[in-house]
Amino acid sequence: MTSKPFEMNSMSSSISKEFRSSMESLRFQFPAAFNFLSQVENSNEGFAIMTSVNAHFYYKDSYLAHIKPSINSLLFSPKFHVQIAENTIDRHELIFTDVFRRLTKCSSGKEESWVRFNTDDSIDIMKGVPLEFFSNLQSEIIKIHKNKIGT
Repeated sequence: MTSKPFEMNSMSSSISKEFRSSMESLRFQFPAAFNFLSQVENSNEGFAIMTSVNAHFYYKDSYLAHIKPSINSLLFSPKFHVQIAENTIDRHELIFTDVFRRLTKCSSGKEESWVRFNTDDSIDIMKGVPLEFFSNLQSEIIKIHKNKIGT
């Protein structure tokens, strides 16, 4: 059995009522996280999130991360919950952990105080993250996807 090829922008974000509530609570408590999730939800560049309680983060046909929001952080995990969207491929290795490490280094080469790399390979991006971090993350995803996947 063959599946039909994934078409760019054929995936759109799908957000549950529970996740919407979590997301809305970030609006004033953690605006950088709220803005990132809103941009991904409304993306016309190939990004999408699909949720039940937490979110799966996609770019084109690639699963990138499982995202769990809290008032103080966005937890990015390479491990998906249950299953990823149909016609997508688990490509979390495109961003874990090299891209996150590169984008979270300060000028002295140390990790910024607003990031925590956990022993289970998940990454917490916490309050205090500069607004440009998330746009830089999206730009890096586009660049790496094009270089490694060709789209």
